[in-house]
Amino acid sequence: MLAHHALESDQFAKAVEFALSATGGAVAQSNYPLANPMLGIALKAAQALTPTPENQRVEARILAWQHLLLWPLARGITVGSSLDRSRQIAHNLNDDRLLAEASVHQAYVHSDTGPIARALTCCDVSTAAAERLGDERMIAESTMARSRTYCVHGKLRAGLAAIAPYGTYWDDRRDERKNFLVTARVLAHHLQASAKAGLGDARGAAMHTSNILRAAAETNRPMDRYVAHRTLGEVLGVGGRQAQASDAFLSAMAVAREADLEYLAVWSEAARAIYMIQGGDAAEGVATLRRILGAGGSQLNILPRLAAESALLCHRLNHEGGTDIPTAKDLLKRVRENDLPAVELRILDTLARCDPNGPPEWATAAKTIRAEEGYAPCAFSDAEVSALMEMFA
Repeated sequence: MLAHHALESDQFAKAVEFALSATGGAVAQSNYPLANPMLGIALKAAQALTPTPENQRVEARILAWQHLLLWPLARGITVGSSLDRSRQIAHNLNDDRLLAEASVHQAYVHSDTGPIARALTCCDVSTAAAERLGDERMIAESTMARSRTYCVHGKLRAGLAAIAPYGTYWDDRRDERKNFLVTARVLAHHLQASAKAGLGDARGAAMHTSNILRAAAETNRPMDRYVAHRTLGEVLGVGGRQAQASDAFLSAMAVAREADLEYLAVWSEAARAIYMIQGGDAAEGVATLRRILGAGGSQLNILPRLAAESALLCHRLNHEGGTDIPTAKDLLKRVRENDLPAVELRILDTLARCDPNGPPEWATAAKTIRAEEGYAPCAFSDAEVSALMEMFA
């Protein structure tokens, strides 16, 4: 309210101050539906100020922050032009700190919305700027963005290797968020838990997941709890513990909906459905994905949407007597265009079963993916699962 009144009375500097303060308070509570309009007031006021270098820096930081606040509302991809403007201000002012921060945000946008190369280029720009500054914390942030870029594309070995130099960096910075929606140590352990589960390291995955659950309990921030419960669902889903994974995903969905973050709820709902299909409890999973995709898939970004499409198609071809090879080939093409080797492997294996006389390229590509990516079964002990579920409860 103070920010709005200041803006209406042309007290632009005060409006920026009040609006950013309100935005920070809302973000601390993971209240993004409130934070987003507050940041909008800050941006409008900042753009009304005299364009001194310092005022342009304020504008650039606000533009970069828009990505963070719009992403959980499923509108993150709408801020591409804002981030371009933020980077342009950084170049105009020869400001490496602004450049590093804007490029990190661009990396997150591009990692969610298409081929991996654009996101990695942004990581390169951010890391180079951070190194010129000699800012280890900013280097660690760029490293986090690089690791997440690899991981969301299913390149788990690369993601784990990227974060290795800073795998424990955030443990002594327990409440830091800054350029992260989640507490930084929660995100760092999430990436390592997910990667190690997909690579068959059950012990490592369990250790990092327990760290996430413990951190989320300490902060009690809705976004931290969402990531913690979703991570538990992912690693147990990979480990074939479908009942416990389902409970974790349902909890993540509930946390998201309590915070009015429907996109994140649907994202976890789709992931839960995919694991249900893979784990043999297919009926509910198939119905869920058909409902989500039947809405045009608009509730999901391109990467989880392709994963959902492939899960449905492969199930139909493998278990319902489908012979729609042309559709599978078309989906394979789109998956390859977006650099998703794990999804590609699922389609290739299905094609090989459905069409044993298909081109040798399918078998060769599948063999190459297995060799390069190192995917492996993840076998949790009953004791490990019990310990994680006790922490979850």
